[in-house]
Amino acid sequence: MLYGYYDELPKTLSDAEIKYLLKLYKEEDSKEAFEELIVHNLLLIKHIIKIKFFNSRYDREDLFSVGIIGLMRAIKKYDYLRDTNFSLYIGISIEREIIKYLKKEIKHQTNLSLNELVYQDSKNEVTFEENIKDLSETLEEEILNKEVLELIYKIILEIPNKKEREIMLLYFDKDNPLKQRDIAKMYGFVQSKVCRIIIKNLRYIKRRLYDIENKTMLKK
Repeated sequence: MLYGYYDELPKTLSDAEIKYLLKLYKEEDSKEAFEELIVHNLLLIKHIIKIKFFNSRYDREDLFSVGIIGLMRAIKKYDYLRDTNFSLYIGISIEREIIKYLKKEIKHQTNLSLNELVYQDSKNEVTFEENIKDLSETLEEEILNKEVLELIYKIILEIPNKKEREIMLLYFDKDNPLKQRDIAKMYGFVQSKVCRIIIKNLRYIKRRLYDIENKTMLKK
């Protein structure tokens, strides 16, 4: 059965049921388990739209469909062996997918003001202009990241502390890199603690890259 934003949606699952279905999907590639995980998390999509995007002028059914895409991607990428909060993880993915959709829609409508509200939470308003600034990096940084990204992943896997290693992998994720505040929510940390962990390990990565570069030059 297909569900929409205005339908009565199935209830959410218990933590035990989620763990069971994730194990079934990841280990046995069960399509039924995958579908169950989608269907029983549709209420979360509806909740996010009502709370975070209530001021959007876009159709809620459209936002709901986009949210399902974000949910599916999150379920596919989620590592159930990690000690991370499943609901927070998929919630972040759903929000990002909807924001990405709204930004794309606004770009195609030249008559809209740059400051049209596209996202709002209980404390802050985020405009399209601010989203662009928030998500953009300099071209030089993007090129550099692409050139050394694989090497960075290898160095991150050398980090001895498991939790710090996981945080750095989330921060440098290829498809969906998380911000410090999102990582902090996942682990129940204050953002400043995540910031300290990232800075500490960025220094380690920088030192390792420097060592590797020196060794490469000596070989030449």
